[in-house]
Amino acid sequence: KGKAFVRAPVSSILINEANKAIGVVVKGHCIFSKIVVSAISSTITYKYLIPQTHQHLVQSHLKIIESPELASETGYMSMFVGLQGDSDELNLPKGNLWVCPSWNHDENMKKFRNDYSADFPAIFISFASAKDPTYHTTYPKKSVASIIALGFYEHVEDFKDKRVKHRGDAYNQLKDQWKERMLEIFLKEFPNLKDKIVYVDNGTAITNDFYLGTYHGAACGLAHTPERFRQVEILSPISPIKNLYLSGQDMLTCINLRTRTNLPDRFHAVPNVQYLDIIVDENNDSSEDSFGQNLPPLLHLTNFELRSITQPWTLEELLLLFNQLPIVKNIALYLVSYDRRLVEEEQCSLPHIPKLSRLQRVSFYRSMPSDLNHFSLVFHAAPNLVRLDLPFEFLWQLIENQQIRHVLGQRITSLFIHQNTMSSSSVAFNEEQVPILASTFFRVDVLFTDLTHLRNSPITLPNDNIIEDSTVSNLPVDECQQTNEVVSPGSSESMVICLLREFKKHKLVGLGIRGQFCKILKTNAKQWFQQNTILSNQRFDAVFNDKLHQLLIWM
Repeated sequence: KGKAFVRAPVSSILINEANKAIGVVVKGHCIFSKIVVSAISSTITYKYLIPQTHQHLVQSHLKIIESPELASETGYMSMFVGLQGDSDELNLPKGNLWVCPSWNHDENMKKFRNDYSADFPAIFISFASAKDPTYHTTYPKKSVASIIALGFYEHVEDFKDKRVKHRGDAYNQLKDQWKERMLEIFLKEFPNLKDKIVYVDNGTAITNDFYLGTYHGAACGLAHTPERFRQVEILSPISPIKNLYLSGQDMLTCINLRTRTNLPDRFHAVPNVQYLDIIVDENNDSSEDSFGQNLPPLLHLTNFELRSITQPWTLEELLLLFNQLPIVKNIALYLVSYDRRLVEEEQCSLPHIPKLSRLQRVSFYRSMPSDLNHFSLVFHAAPNLVRLDLPFEFLWQLIENQQIRHVLGQRITSLFIHQNTMSSSSVAFNEEQVPILASTFFRVDVLFTDLTHLRNSPITLPNDNIIEDSTVSNLPVDECQQTNEVVSPGSSESMVICLLREFKKHKLVGLGIRGQFCKILKTNAKQWFQQNTILSNQRFDAVFNDKLHQLLIWM
């Protein structure tokens, strides 16, 4: 039988002369084991738990982990509130609540970082006792609330070396200031709880370091940047030290395979994984390897991505793989196949297609089978599919098939349209196709599209040339009173206006558009939408993200 130790901090990982992890050191005592699994951050594991004699084994990993692109700048402040009364009596919600001062999250973070007395960039409120059906049996007439605020380690870094509970008056005053402000926001959302509060305590980023073993208070680990998710090998559960594995918040469950024959072993190693990306080595051009019939099921996997663009896959292999993913919700495939049943229009015998009843999202890339009747099997296998990600040329090909078009219209509620994969494509997304898309996808309430193939072309005219003496012939004019800009046909701005007009009845809740836009739209998106689109009388918010070249609208 195993043993669980409490108040037993690990001070070091034991590594032998053969560079193998053989145990841990706890309060001066050596505890030996066949393998060691670190469930804390990769930074602390590599920086503080690996002995100096073996630091050279992890230096390459540590250098990348501590780089500006990966190092987290965000710590967390927490506040715990004890309440008198049960969930039903207090009418506590089971869901979570996010409270933000505005939709411009980047600006909110910047303001608070520069001045910790500014508005919190975000506040998270949750009632754990309302979610646990057994809580009130154990603790009758009591409830708890958790409030978390985003913050920065640098605000409290000066106090990090002082003893816990004895960090001084200045630190306590800062904590109390934040506690009062967090409590004020909490009671603004739940004023009925004011007289029910019996306990309040709060902590900062350095509190997290002491009690949770975090690094700089970053309870969610490394920064969530694109660069982080490129570090497939660095943030792998398999460390550079044999028999040492990591399972903390920094890890990516992305597996690199040299051949598909390794697939069963990898599936056995991660039986409870929920998110899994697999990359089959592109340098290995063997087409003989296969993973056989001994592939174990991943009963908890909800998100799956597979890249294998040099080793061809057969239909049977794909179906065998899908059979082992019973509750998968999102699948993205980057594959090559020479299986003629997927590309020929003539009727071919097909094996049994497994039901993926929980599959909600499918992403398509590269070429598409010419026989769309075979392609429609995807929709029959996934009756609850609601999101589609694909290039416009492929989407248009689907819409031209009446049978598939009908299925898409009935099911899809989130549509993400990407750039065409081939520059020679005969069809490009423009305003002519928008009414057809809107009528086909009548259930869509979240829409994203890539318009980088269109130019931004608002034309600035003198005041006396607006409308009456316009020098631009045959130009439908959307007048902007403050800038005297007109939107020309075929531009990205004109396309935005068209999308909102045609999807007016869809009751969109979110619209994202990547492209090149005029200056006023990028600097004051909400004003532009109020003056140029049907949103003028609606409640909405809009921002342009310079880094992503994306326009985001919430309605």
